Amino acid sequence: MGAITRIFLLGMFMIVFNFGPFSKDELTVTLDPAGAELLRSKIFELLADPSHDQFADCLHCTERVFHDARIRFQMEEIDSVNLASNKLLLCLSRDALTYAQDQLTEFLGKGYFYPAEFWSCQRSGRKYATQILFAKFNSLNDMIFSARD
Repeated sequence: MGAITRIFLLGMFMIVFNFGPFSKDELTVTLDPAGAELLRSKIFELLADPSHDQFADCLHCTERVFHDARIRFQMEEIDSVNLASNKLLLCLSRDALTYAQDQLTEFLGKGYFYPAEFWSCQRSGRKYATQILFAKFNSLNDMIFSARD
């Protein structure tokens, strides 16, 4: 059974990340309200206790294919993003985490992200900083046709 089938059969939240669609230096995290609530709770827990990393299961969309994935949140002084084997490591400062929590809270109240650009951080092997964007999940077709990895 594929990742998408499991998510819909279980009625779970939707969190999908991909690099692009316009640049490989752009990380898009697409969320439905349940996924936004889950991420907000993980960030809240990390802010309360920075010594314990937080994890969220999700999907990684590459070349229009979805893979089981996981996001790991760490609080660090220097913001960075790294991807290995469908595991996304987001090392974010207290300021970045607080701002993310505020953005997710606003999304849950209003139903949209404004601005979509969340943060900028370093990514190993990349010349330019990676922009992190939040996007509202509308449909799988939107995700499939926007993926460029």
